[in-house]
This record gives sequence, C-alpha cells and structure tokens, in this order.
Amino acid sequence: MKRQRLLALVQARLERFGADHNPAIVLDPEAVAELTALLETVPDPAADFEIARAAGWLHWYRYLVLDSGDDQQDLADALALFAPLCEAYPDAVPDQVRTLYGRFAASDHPQAMVDRGFTMLLEAMHTGDRAALDAAIDLLRQAVSATSADDPGRAGYLLRLGIALQTRFERVGDRADVDAAIDLLRQAVAATSADDPGRAMYMSGLGIALQTRFERVGDLADLDAAIDLLRQAVAATSADDPDRDGYLFGLGIALRARFERVGDLADVDAAIDLLRQAVAATPAGHPDHAGYLFGLGVALRARFERVGDLADVDAAIDLLRQAVAATPAGHPDHAGYLFGLGVALRARFERVGDLADLDAAIDLLQQAVAAIPVGHPDRARYLSDLSVILRARFERTGDPADLDAAVDAGQQAVATTPAGHPNRGGRLSKLGSALRARFERVGDGWTWTPRSSHFGRRWRPLRPVTLTAARCCPISAVRCKSGLSGSGTGPTWMLRSMPAGRRWRPPRPATPTAADRCPTST
Repeated sequence: MKRQRLLALVQARLERFGADHNPAIVLDPEAVAELTALLETVPDPAADFEIARAAGWLHWYRYLVLDSGDDQQDLADALALFAPLCEAYPDAVPDQVRTLYGRFAASDHPQAMVDRGFTMLLEAMHTGDRAALDAAIDLLRQAVSATSADDPGRAGYLLRLGIALQTRFERVGDRADVDAAIDLLRQAVAATSADDPGRAMYMSGLGIALQTRFERVGDLADLDAAIDLLRQAVAATSADDPDRDGYLFGLGIALRARFERVGDLADVDAAIDLLRQAVAATPAGHPDHAGYLFGLGVALRARFERVGDLADVDAAIDLLRQAVAATPAGHPDHAGYLFGLGVALRARFERVGDLADLDAAIDLLQQAVAAIPVGHPDRARYLSDLSVILRARFERTGDPADLDAAVDAGQQAVATTPAGHPNRGGRLSKLGSALRARFERVGDGWTWTPRSSHFGRRWRPLRPVTLTAARCCPISAVRCKSGLSGSGTGPTWMLRSMPAGRRWRPPRPATPTAADRCPTST
C-alpha cells in the first residue's frame, strides 16, 4: 500500500536524524519528495494521526536546522499538523509546541488572538525562544488579517505585529522584517487622529522602528524621521504620563545615534539630559531601569570620546556596571550590557593607560561573545571589537597568545559578516591589521619589542641587520577608537501587557543585541 510504504520511509528518516542529528537527512530533496507524496495519499493529513505526527516532526526538524529566514514555512506547516495532535495526543508533539498550545487556549476572535500572540511575544523577548517568537508573529498576522480596515482595534493590532517583526529583525537580521514593521506602524499612525490618546504611542513605535533600520542600513533620512516622530511623542505627553519615560529614552537614544553619525555636540548633550530624566523617572528594580542606566552610560562614553572629559567616562563605567549587575545571566540584554561596559573600559584605557582596564575589557567582551547566540546579528560586532582589544594588549605586553586570539576573533567576525554588509569593510581591515602584525612578529626574522610603559608613545619592532646594529622599521598600527556605532535599540524591549481596552506601554529600545544595543564602529 502506497501510504504505508511512504510512511515507513519518512519514519525511517526521522529515526536516522534522531540518531546522529545530521541536517542532510531532513534537508535532502528526497526527504521533501517523500513527504509531499505521503501528504498526497490522504485528503486531510492533519486528520490522520500517523501521517500528521510523521510529517509534523519532519517539518519541525527542518525548522530547527534551516537558516533563519528560510525556516518559516516549515514552522508554520509543523504547527498546523501538530495542532489537532496536541489536544488528543499531547506526548506526540515537541515539548515547545505542547507548552505553547497548552498555555494559550485556542480562539479565533481577533482580540483573543492578539492577547495570546502578544503574551507569546513577551515570553519570547524574555527567554529568547525563537519558536515562540515565530508563533507569536503568525498569530498576530492572523488577527490583523481577520480585521477590517475600519475596525477600531486595528491600529493596536498593527502596532503589536510591528513590534513583533522588529523584535525578530533585531534577533535574526532579516531586512524584510523591519521593512514590514515600518509599513505596519505607518498604517497604525495613519489610522489615528491628532487627538487620539494612543497617537503618541504609535508615533514612538514607528520612530523606534525607523531608527532600528538606520542602524543596519545607514540611511540618515530614517534617523531624522525617527527623531521628529519621537519629539512629537514626547511633546504629546504630560509630565505625569506613565509612558513618558519611555518616550524620553527613545528620543535620547536616537539623538545619541545621530551624534555618532554627524558629530553635533548639541545632539549628545540633549541625549544625556533626556536619558537622565528617564533614569530619574524609574526606581531601582523597575523593569526598564537597567536599560535606562545603560543608555545613559553609552551616551556619556560617546561624549567622552569626543570631548575627553574623564568625569564622563568614569560616570559611564559606573552606570554600565549597575546595568550589568541588575541584569541576570541569560537575560536577552545581558550580553549587550557586558559588551558596552567592556567598550567603556577600553576607552578609558586608551586615555589613561591602566592595563587593569584593558584586562577587564577583554574579559567582559569574551563573556559577551560567549553569551550571545551563534547567528545573532550582533555577534560579529562583538568578535571584531574583541579582536581589536586583544591586539591592543599584545602591543602593550608582547604576549603572542593575544595576537593569535585577535586573529581568530577577527576571522570569525569576517566569516559571519555577509557580503554587502556596511561594516564588512571595516572588519576586513581590522583582520588585515592583526594578520600583518602577526607576520611582522614571526615572519622573516622580525622580533617584537613591547610598547613603552609611557602609554602615550609607541615602540617600533626591531629587525636585525647585523650582529651589532639594528635598524628601526616602522609597522603600521591601527588605533581602534570605540565608537559604539549606530546602535540605538536593544535586542528587546520590556513591554507591559495590559487587558483589552487599556493603553499599551509603547515599545522602547532596551539597549543591548535587545535593549539599547551597544553601538560600535563595526
């Protein structure tokens, strides 16, 4: 019988994958052909327990091993096949799917779907669970599709779906997600009148999405538009509005990003003032407080690098240490906070020359790299900056292990930066500098003399010419000045869930990868 033969082939493939986890087993074109043929043997595969189980697991395994962006269809197919199984045979589906379906009871009313989808989104933002994030987006899309253009709740649905897509863009980096988020949020703003009490929230959400796209694409028009929208959101709220601190924070982060791009000190001064107001408005223990501390610390470090006032970088380091201490390991923003503190310590080392700051910076960046998932869009940036500071310590101490580690981190950074990425050239340049430094140390008779204890000067390596004399041979060295470039929003936002009919707290960058992602030059 054709059904039984094809079912046996698919089940055997699942067993092989379960034994050695080789992605080729489920990605093989023959696997797709077998699955397609099996599903065609019955009119409703979801109603056939054996077929639904086998086909659902094959789609699920493909979802797990496919690259981000290529896995969405398999996830949707797996969830559709598992849905009827989950109620009748809960042990037959993956634990993650069972947890999701068990926690969020089914309902086809748009508001109920939005409530479930947004709760899933909040959970995914807290745990980093990619499957929960994808399921939330799918549910929110269903809710939007089920509402008419004149539905009074549609603007809110568009906002939540836009937030979810932007969150996935920050985790995965697919440009299509942020473009779709901006389109949805523009629709939400257009659907509200000037006196609508929720308009400031929609403008803030659109502004943050535009800034997020600026950080990846670099179009200054996006950032200027974001600042205009965020200023309107702040102006539209009273001093006692519970959402005002989030609007102040978003505007401060956007102004700091423009300062790093354009260099106008008025922008960073205004950013620091706004961020101080946001910090003052939230007590310690508030879910947004650590993110606000981080954002203010990054802005102070940015001004230090331009103006050179040590009080700014000392204050930045203190604030960033508080943010790290307030965020547990495993939190989606923890890696970004570690990275930001490490960059600030390196900035102070470059000014003061205390090797303890450089050692601490390297340790923090190594922790950040270990904490951020492979495939995260910020991982290459962390590796590139780690490469630079390892090379800086090599130049100070002469330890070849640091130079080898710098080359390795730089190679990983380049390997995970796609062609066409705006920072790929900078990362290639940094890797080239590290490779040249290693060649000059070990190749063709070169020797290395560590940097002088007088921090402001550089020693040149010596190349022997005779047994009694030496000739100075300059080598080029790239001084890396951390710019925490372009990042303004974090791996996640800390959003407040509220019942239907109540106002939602606007999205805010929680500063990271999350959170106000710590900016860097590349």
